[in-house]
Amino acid sequence: MNVTDTIIEYLLEKYQPDGLITYGSFADGSANETSDFDALVIAGHVKAHDSSVVGGTVLDVFVYPPETFQEEYDPEEFLQVFDGKIVLDRSGTAGQLKQRVLDYIGSIPLKTGEESRFIKQLEYHFKKPLLRKIASSPISSGLVDSSGIEKTSEDIESLRKMSLSASSLKNYLDCPAMFYFGKVRHLLKDEEIAESMDDKTLGTVYHAVMQDLYTVDSKVVTSEYLGGVKKDKAKLQSLVRRHILENIPSDEVTGRDLVVEDVILKYVEKTLEKDIKYLKDNGFSFRIIGLEKEIHFELDGFKFKGYIDRIDSPSEGVVRVIDYKTGLVKDEEFNIKEGTEEAVADALFGSDNNNRPKITLQMFLYDEWARKHWKNVENSIYSPSDLYVNDVRSYPYNDKFSSLVKEGLSKTLAELVDISVPFRRTDNERTCALCDFKMICGR
Repeated sequence: MNVTDTIIEYLLEKYQPDGLITYGSFADGSANETSDFDALVIAGHVKAHDSSVVGGTVLDVFVYPPETFQEEYDPEEFLQVFDGKIVLDRSGTAGQLKQRVLDYIGSIPLKTGEESRFIKQLEYHFKKPLLRKIASSPISSGLVDSSGIEKTSEDIESLRKMSLSASSLKNYLDCPAMFYFGKVRHLLKDEEIAESMDDKTLGTVYHAVMQDLYTVDSKVVTSEYLGGVKKDKAKLQSLVRRHILENIPSDEVTGRDLVVEDVILKYVEKTLEKDIKYLKDNGFSFRIIGLEKEIHFELDGFKFKGYIDRIDSPSEGVVRVIDYKTGLVKDEEFNIKEGTEEAVADALFGSDNNNRPKITLQMFLYDEWARKHWKNVENSIYSPSDLYVNDVRSYPYNDKFSSLVKEGLSKTLAELVDISVPFRRTDNERTCALCDFKMICGR
């Protein structure tokens, strides 16, 4: 076990944290024998500083209780985590903290010729003198002017032939230029091979494990079957580990990946626990209709494609469309209550990228496909963070909301193939900061 893994094991055992972010030289791989270990721990009820020596390395670890980040706080106090690595994030607090720091950095206006804010962060963090040199070029790399990218007849033809998805449409709503580069021109970002588990891989493994567990020859899942699966913890852990190893370039699970493995295992166990309770409360079994079901359908003359994590039927005539989400999901994004339909639809098709519902359009498209096959369709979101608080919840199809989304979607699709409307660039700095095509765009 290397020094980093030893220290992380120490921090996890001592603090039992909700979140853990490492930063500095150990996090970026530049540590030497004189480096200390920098980290921010979200745990306990009292702010503290840990300067212990672990594995021959001095710690510089700041501990903050979760309540610190549930109230109003100044992100400038936490600038050191701007490029940190999130090792553990049980409730999403660590990820929200890092994103708020990045948003804060991005909100500071730069003047022409002003030094990069990230250089300032490096100077602040490492407290070392910097040798500054200035280079300039009169050549602009941007390929998109302020009016956007003009559409061609070939673009329109391509759009008519391609299969759209909820994520690609969300990209269009967020930034038409980003949609153009990714979907119309088929430009792909460079794929990096992660040495350890990240949030995306965590979701991939969780989905794969759930698919394996609910694949039964009879297509019928009972509370007795799930109870037996849940009791065999060794088999569950073996299944989780197998899928982890399929997603990382290693033949063993070590260090922080052991923590992620434990998190996924707990997610799986909690999902099984809640499904067992659901079956006992609502019936003795449900019939599996589809797992990771690939769907195709047409809407307003456009082709659509998607993948539904699970489709089951808990009773005759009732079908549940289930989506697994390991990230943070807001209840109002899928629980469309009476009186909120217009507000949610406006947010979905509005210009505020930061407040656009993440999964609303996805569930609408799934419902549109499902209602072509079944009359009584319900939506269920299986979010582990929610399942720790609530039982499994299902929500019926909302006719008024569906009508509003259809109207907004029809306008969006018409604009998409309107040759007079260019692929515009967004003005949202956060969207630009996370865009894979910002260098091409020149934003």
